[in-house]
Order: sequence, then C-alpha cells, then structure tokens
Amino acid sequence: MKKVHFCILSVTMLLAGCAGKAENLSESLLWKVTGNGLDSPSYLFGTHHFISTDVLGAYPSFEKALSESSVVVGEMDMEDSATSQMLVMEYAMLPDGVTYGELLTEEECDKLDRLLVEHLGIGLEMYGAFKPAMLSAMYSAFTYMSADPTYDPMSHEPIDSYIQRMAATDSKPIIGLETVTEQLELLMDFEPLESQAQMLLCALEHSDDGIDELLLQTQLYSEGRLQELYDQSFNNDDDPCPMSEAFELALNTTRNENWLTRIPALMAEGPSFIAVGALHLAGEPGLINRLREMGYTVEPLR
Repeated sequence: MKKVHFCILSVTMLLAGCAGKAENLSESLLWKVTGNGLDSPSYLFGTHHFISTDVLGAYPSFEKALSESSVVVGEMDMEDSATSQMLVMEYAMLPDGVTYGELLTEEECDKLDRLLVEHLGIGLEMYGAFKPAMLSAMYSAFTYMSADPTYDPMSHEPIDSYIQRMAATDSKPIIGLETVTEQLELLMDFEPLESQAQMLLCALEHSDDGIDELLLQTQLYSEGRLQELYDQSFNNDDDPCPMSEAFELALNTTRNENWLTRIPALMAEGPSFIAVGALHLAGEPGLINRLREMGYTVEPLR
C-alpha cells in the first residue's frame, strides 16, 4: 500500500505528494502566516481525507482562526458534489476499446483479477472498465476501512469538506486553488495507462504491509508530525512501489508552485484560512518552507 491519500478530491481519494528533504517542523497541523506586508494573519491547515474531524479538538486555536478569516481557500471548491461525481465517472473510465489485456500480460491480468477479488470482492469482470488509477483509489479506501473499523465512507465527512461547510454556514467565500477537472486530468491521465496498471498490481501484491503503513501514517498525522509523515510517505527507500519522479513532481511541487502564484494575493486581500492536504505543507517544496522563503513568518499553533 502506497502514499495514503491526505490531500486531493474527496471523491477520488488520492494523495498528492513529492519527495524532497523535509523541513524541521514543529508538531502541528495549524500554522499562522504573518509578516511580509500582511495587515492581518492568515492560516494554513493540513487536511487528511480519511481521518475524523475529532482531530480538530487538539487545536483550541482552530475555531478562532477559522472565524477570524474572511475567506476559506481549498484545493478546490467542493460545493457542487453532483457535478464532481459526474466528472469523476467521466475521467475514471478506460477509453473505448481499451482493455486490461492490452495494458498487462495475460499472467499479470490473471493475477490482478485474483487480487482484486481478494481485496475488493469483485474482479475485472465488473471493474475492468475503470482506469487503474481509479481502482487504486478504491483499493485505498477499502484498505483504510480494514485499518480503521470505525471508518464509514457513507457517513464520513472529510476535514476539508467540514471546513468548507462551516465557511458556507458563516457566508464566507470559498475559493478553490484548482478545478475538479484539473485534478482529475492529473490523477487519471498524467501517467500512461500501462504505468497505472503496473502500480495497481504492485500495490495489491504488496498489500501485507498496507494496514501497518496506514496506521503509522494516521498516527503521525493525528500527532501533527509533518516531517516524519513526509519522510515516511515519500523518502522511504523501502517503498516497493514508488511513483515516477515526474508524477511526484506534478502532484506536489508543481501544484504548490501554481498555488503560490495565488496565495500571497489572497492573503494580502484579507485573512485567509487555507486548508490543503497535509503533505503539501511539508518538505522543501512545501507551502510552509516556500512561504518562509518568500519572506513570511509561519508559526505553528495549537
């Protein structure tokens, strides 16, 4: 099991991340941004798709920071879930005429089918129309359910969705740093289908350690240990199924840099509460380090 999904669409449940030397960070998910000409502080919060909003109880400053912010900024505006679901289904399907028999050898297809049945209960007969990236997302969700029996995907509200719902209740504007389409194009179409299929097969073949890895990442996130979380996720030499360097770069560093073309202006307009996946905060390309390099003071809060 690889790179558990802290940051991206609630409907796709895929993680974005990138390798790099992690910054020496204090143990917190909530950070205050000041200085560099800002008239009032803004805030960063690292989210995790699967973990309960109960984790917010460890941050007494959270409600005040959210309340004092005039705008909430997320990876995307999650309000139109119906449209998002339709787009997911559009991007999740293999192109017409493409089958797993063209992406894998016959032996690999048989193994993938057997492993899908073992882990998801249904094999390629039912799932064969989906792109491997979509099946990887489904597999991750099922694995998390195994790791945490209290997790119910039907009733679970992701932290980023909760934050945006609270903002809407207070009539705060919600701004997405990117669109659903942009995320889906990256997640479903960046890597060639053959590479996606090999990654899916590798993850299923190495599933024995998946639950232990998930539990460790959940613990690190819940304790706000961003540096360790980052290193465990993306600087792990023992990872049997590493992403390609190009995909990791596109998923994290490039997206961070794109967001940083907008975030300073948003913070200058007024106090902003910026909630993105936790791994976008950490490491050399992370928002904390990059904002500090741009002249801001970024401090942990509890």
